[in-house]
Amino acid sequence: AGLDSRTLAASFIAAGLPFEAVTFQYVGKPVADVTVAAAICRRFGIRHHVLGLAEPPDPLAGARLAEHVSDAFLDWDISHLFPGDGYRYQGQGDAMIPGTCFALARPGFVHYFPERFDFAHASGAAIWEARCGEPGPPALTAAFDDWRDWRGAHLGALDWISAFYLDHRLTGWRGALEQGYDMLPAVSLNPANNARIQSAFITPDLEERLSGRMQRELVAELVPELMRFPFNPPSLGDRIRRFPRGLQRRLARLRSAAGGR
Repeated sequence: AGLDSRTLAASFIAAGLPFEAVTFQYVGKPVADVTVAAAICRRFGIRHHVLGLAEPPDPLAGARLAEHVSDAFLDWDISHLFPGDGYRYQGQGDAMIPGTCFALARPGFVHYFPERFDFAHASGAAIWEARCGEPGPPALTAAFDDWRDWRGAHLGALDWISAFYLDHRLTGWRGALEQGYDMLPAVSLNPANNARIQSAFITPDLEERLSGRMQRELVAELVPELMRFPFNPPSLGDRIRRFPRGLQRRLARLRSAAGGR
């Protein structure tokens, strides 16, 4: 139901390529993520899998994945999806394309860091804790210190959030996750994994990327009818969590506009 998966669906529908959609259902997931996806699939005749996670989970499945990828940081795959048999819909020869292939265009990592987080002078421990919500192991946070120093000298036109996402999500954690997908029967594909597309993703300013302007325009051009369905309608909890940061951004814009007069 989100911007990234909608962009992917619009691309397939416009190209006439057959595909099936998968939505995971678990405690805490907004109901609208399932109902909006289901409504879209009914309208376009797409087979829709709504999968819960197996109970009780199989802890050995997560342990096998962790060992396979040398204990890389894989979020839900180690803790939930593999132990909960979340990929049971796959068959041999299938291709899996996660909507996250477009995630760089919408800098979700912004929401993990405080306003004006000073990457250039933050310790590796502070960077890790801001992203993950808990202290990291010393060896890992020391590596973040090294990364901060190297990236600070090679930032170029990138903002720190995009650099962090590119270096750690795409080449680090995401790379390990793709290695973990080798254990599945399907082949994992990322159609956006090339320099030209990634460069286009980070060209607009941050506010445009946060609003998903590029994805919305592309969906509207490819399959206008898809714009009738809401994009990730937020729950009450989401609205409460986002309010302080959204208020800060609006106040900053007002101050900037007032200063330009």
